[in-house]
Amino acid sequence: MAQRIGILRKTNEEKQEKVSSSYISELKSEVKKITWPKKNELIRSTKVVLLVTLFAGFGIYFADLMIRGVLSGLHHLTQIFIR
Repeated sequence: MAQRIGILRKTNEEKQEKVSSSYISELKSEVKKITWPKKNELIRSTKVVLLVTLFAGFGIYFADLMIRGVLSGLHHLTQIFIR
C-alpha cells in the first residue's frame, strides 16, 4: 500500500512537471509573438492617454460645478418660498 502511494505521488509529480514545463514553453512562444511598440509610438500613446484623462477630469469637474450650482439655486429658491 505504501509503495502504491509512493508511485502515485511520483506519477502526479511527473504530470505536474510536464504540465508546468509545457505551460512555460507555450508562454515563451506566445511572448515571442508580441509586437512591442517603438519608443516614439509609446511616447505618443502616453501623451494621448494623459490628455484624454486630463480633459475627462476637467469635464467631470465642470459638470459637477454646474450641478452644484443648479442644486444650490434650487435650495435658495425653496428657502425663499418656505419662509
